[in-house]
Amino acid sequence: MNSLSVVACRIEAGARLLQCTRWMQERDHHPITDMTVRSLSLYVEAIRAAERRRGGEPWLVSEDLQEDIAVALPGERLKDMPADWLLDSYVTCHLSSVVSAVRVIASVYIEDDGNYANQLLGDALFECLHWIEVARHHLISLIEPDAAWVAAA
Repeated sequence: MNSLSVVACRIEAGARLLQCTRWMQERDHHPITDMTVRSLSLYVEAIRAAERRRGGEPWLVSEDLQEDIAVALPGERLKDMPADWLLDSYVTCHLSSVVSAVRVIASVYIEDDGNYANQLLGDALFECLHWIEVARHHLISLIEPDAAWVAAA
């Protein structure tokens, strides 16, 4: 399995675990979780598309991903975009936002001293964060091998 596939699998693992925790979350957090899982699935699709593009294949992506890229990167056209530009400008940058959103929700649960089930939920959410952060750092090192120090920040 090549490195971009590993990154995609890690993000997918984080998204699946996040989806599994949804039923334990307070109803107010469901929209955030749903949006985050959807975003992560788009990032996985983008990574896999960029991997194919690096191999010389044309961009083959869903309409949902095309629309999300158009909103996230106004004025950019996917067909003219190098694979590394998509990975850097779209996936890596937006993974940071996802991490922030999940971190906020996780902290609500993990800091609930009176409820052990909520603390377990918080631990599971932090595990999601771990997989996503590891994938993000790995992706940064693949895009800019000389800037691996950025991944540690």
